[in-house]
Amino acid sequence: MIWALLFFYFLLDDANQIHEQLGSILVVALDINPALALRAQDFGELAVSLNVGCVILGAMAYTYLKGDNQTGSKDFTRLQLPWLGVLIFCGVFVDMFHIQIGFFKSPSLTMIVGVIEDGGEMIAASFLTSISVERALRIRLH
Repeated sequence: MIWALLFFYFLLDDANQIHEQLGSILVVALDINPALALRAQDFGELAVSLNVGCVILGAMAYTYLKGDNQTGSKDFTRLQLPWLGVLIFCGVFVDMFHIQIGFFKSPSLTMIVGVIEDGGEMIAASFLTSISVERALRIRLH
């Protein structure tokens, strides 16, 4: 169930730009300034993503520790977690590096880092989806 919540948040965020909009509100409310070749908006978005991530990952950790493996939920989480890590790494850390690279005004380097960012996100999302579909089919067939 917690994985469904995470995927639902990803869907809502992608469709409605939640972390971007809330990040803008934080920038104004907290008077955040640009630094480290990042825009103030980037720091606002990071703060929102960090808070949402802590809540969802905290709930995941709790349900994992309190759950049993009779339903296969722990196995599912162990399969998904590395790909979630890749998605977070590319979508947050490589994204911020991609923004910082713009400071050097190197189109080639900017393109390479952009491909790593977007490609990594797509690969991770593909594995997250395929593992989810495979598990759903396995449960349905048994």
